[in-house]
Amino acid sequence: MDKTTVGRLSNKYGDDGWPGKTSPYPWPIVVLNQFIREPSYYIVGFVWKLRGCCRSKKSKPPVLTNEPKQISSSSKTVLFIRHGQGDHNASLPGWNLVDPPLNATGLGQARDLHERLGGTGGPLKDVEVVLVSPLTRAFQTAQGAFGHGPAFQNREPTLKPKWVVCPLLRERMGAPCDEGRPKAQLAMTMPEMKEMEGFDTMKPDVWWTPHFEFGLYDRIAELEEQILSRPESTIAVVGHGGLFTRILGYHLHNCGHQWTSWDAD
Repeated sequence: MDKTTVGRLSNKYGDDGWPGKTSPYPWPIVVLNQFIREPSYYIVGFVWKLRGCCRSKKSKPPVLTNEPKQISSSSKTVLFIRHGQGDHNASLPGWNLVDPPLNATGLGQARDLHERLGGTGGPLKDVEVVLVSPLTRAFQTAQGAFGHGPAFQNREPTLKPKWVVCPLLRERMGAPCDEGRPKAQLAMTMPEMKEMEGFDTMKPDVWWTPHFEFGLYDRIAELEEQILSRPESTIAVVGHGGLFTRILGYHLHNCGHQWTSWDAD
């Protein structure tokens, strides 16, 4: 990485890799922009569904369940987890933060989630693979849900499913808080991510969508295909409220979870 790039990243994220600055735009402008973008995404979704009437292959939504359950021999058990609270969830000015981590409340929510899911002796022990968004709040939540990471003073994990970094799980672009950080910065602050499947194939700098995402629903379809084509039968996916709303049909609260049974056929 050349000196110019290092200087640019240091200026934006700080020498230690964490966000050093907020967006250059005043936060009321950021909030207004988000309020314009969100209904626009629903229009894009409506158009995408109209186009879907002409598709020969139509995907099935996951079936919501109260517990891990396979409704057919070909279905997968998929656990959806939304990230815990960051400062961007606590106040509108927080929307101006770039890739905010969990705050103290969010770390507590991640610990509570681990207990709600039965801890190390509950159904989490049957999860074979964790697919996680590279955004910091999602990664920290995934660690906390499985009983380690900053929510648990960085203790060593007891549960050891396979981990996959999945940029398809990123949040739909709404505000600076939905921006990611380059791979070098992620590796600096979350070194565990470097060893995970999917990290090497991420784009080095901008792996997120830096503008309004016209292809959001195409990305969701690609994500669904990736989940359902995996060899594992019990999968956890950790990501974001705006994205999961468009899959589950309702909005998960911070550190909310939903068990589903998902069949590709």
